[in-house]
Amino acid sequence: MFTQAVSMKCTQEQYESDLKQPLLEMGYEEQDVANWDKYPILTNNLNDEIGIISNIEHYRKYNSSRYFINHYNPELFLALAAMTKIKDATGGEIGGKGEWIVSSNNKFEKLHKKMFIYYNWRKATKEELINKFTNKMEEKQDLRESLQSGDIVEFNNGNIGIVIDTRMGKLIQFKNSYTEATNFDENLKAVRPIYDIIKIRRISQGMQILPTFWKDAPVIWERKEPKEITLDELIKEAGYEKGEVKIKVE
Repeated sequence: MFTQAVSMKCTQEQYESDLKQPLLEMGYEEQDVANWDKYPILTNNLNDEIGIISNIEHYRKYNSSRYFINHYNPELFLALAAMTKIKDATGGEIGGKGEWIVSSNNKFEKLHKKMFIYYNWRKATKEELINKFTNKMEEKQDLRESLQSGDIVEFNNGNIGIVIDTRMGKLIQFKNSYTEATNFDENLKAVRPIYDIIKIRRISQGMQILPTFWKDAPVIWERKEPKEITLDELIKEAGYEKGEVKIKVE
């Protein structure tokens, strides 16, 4: 009945307050929902069966053709999870509870019960729902999600490492040690006593084994830190001498 596999990072509190009841009312079944520290990703297709709600490991978020929402957006999760393919005996379309439909003049409405979809209305597409709800909720990008296996990362202490995907999540491998991507926040700032990531390079496939090429790989992200400047330097950059400017404080 349900057609769209979806996943999203979620806490137990968020699931229970925003998602659990609406999903159950749509007709989903809950199975093996536990241990959110180990299984932080909510999905609606446990073991490839769309219709089963559970939480899974981070590395499985894209498996089974799941659309992964890279920020907490319960409205989008529910809208995608509500997508169905149901027809009546005559071949007419039936919409499920919680499913979104669109009129011929692009008006969106949410169905509050299972019902026949009348003339001049149709079911919303995945792309339409993503656009509607991602625009509605400002997306906060988690830069950790942009890290790909083989990416080269530079730290503000000069160290360089390579990103490796494992069953337990992303690791950054150095020459004689490694650190976990979870040691950084969504802006790649260190949350433990190590250094911040300042640059990500993406190197051509197969060249990761040759560290001599790492420094020449194209930069895909670089940290922009606020520039520290004194008042005298600011006046000089503006093209004035110190005595020529009177500072007005409002």
